[in-house]
Amino acid sequence: MHFYRTVKAHVPSPEDLLILKCHCGWTSKELTVPELSQRGLPWWCDACGKRNLRFIRFAPHERAEAYTIFGIRNESET
Repeated sequence: MHFYRTVKAHVPSPEDLLILKCHCGWTSKELTVPELSQRGLPWWCDACGKRNLRFIRFAPHERAEAYTIFGIRNESET
């Protein structure tokens, strides 16, 4: 899990979003907590099938920081 600095520490909530990222370059869409539960454990990469995925959990208002930390582009901002 990656941590990022914000003014206040992240407090987990039901509105949290998660992004999964594989070493092959695949990145999931933003997943809600229920969607992530439907994927089950362990988490598998949709592209290569590996299961050692990184993830970042963030509140919707922390989206920009989360995308920056993961080095991915937020398509909704283009």
